[in-house]
Amino acid sequence: MIKSNDKSRTITLGLILLAIGSLLLVYGTGILRDKVFVSMNRILGTSGPRHPVQLFSSQWILLAKWALTLFFSLLYYSFCLLMIRLVRPEKTLYKLCTYLYAGLFTTSLLISLVGLLIGQTESAYRIARDIAGLVQSPILIMLVFAAIQLYSRMPQEKK
Repeated sequence: MIKSNDKSRTITLGLILLAIGSLLLVYGTGILRDKVFVSMNRILGTSGPRHPVQLFSSQWILLAKWALTLFFSLLYYSFCLLMIRLVRPEKTLYKLCTYLYAGLFTTSLLISLVGLLIGQTESAYRIARDIAGLVQSPILIMLVFAAIQLYSRMPQEKK
């Protein structure tokens, strides 16, 4: 028979292992994302020595980078939603996360499109890349976590 104290230790240990596993998953995803984009930049010749083999056109690689940007953004968005679900599953926090990720991704895409339309692709790309990089990093997850902590300390009637 399991004593209640043993049961709470098991639950606590499970939560600790889940937190560690989640951190490793987010970290591992970041490393994978970095390797993929550094390799693509080498193929394009924008970072480090140009890759000797280029099987695809530069335009195709740029489109693939946007597709991968969307993929990794959605992956980090999913991590953020999972964190909210585990820590404090409230509709307001899900909305915050959704608006934050969608807004930043859309802003990045719009800056790129405006840069393309006005002939300032390089300048626009630098800004858009920084914003997209934010969406594809654990930084937003940490910001949402901080928002959860602040939200949980608000008086009940203000929520």
